[in-house]
Amino acid sequence: MKILLKKLSLTIQVGLIIILLVLGFFYIHYVWRKVNRNLEETAIRQAQSISAMLSTEEIENNGRIGIWLPII
Repeated sequence: MKILLKKLSLTIQVGLIIILLVLGFFYIHYVWRKVNRNLEETAIRQAQSISAMLSTEEIENNGRIGIWLPII
């Protein structure tokens, strides 16, 4: 009977470890996707900001790009 309890206890411990590993994997996956999404949104915002700055620069220089493309 004691051997059966030891095997059962070991099985429960292994099962709990596997469950914790799987839950940890899902949590890491969730955080990874959230960070990637935030980085992607930040990159899009920065690209839009740079595009807006270039457009403003063109308007200020009467259509010439000025410092970005110096006229020789």
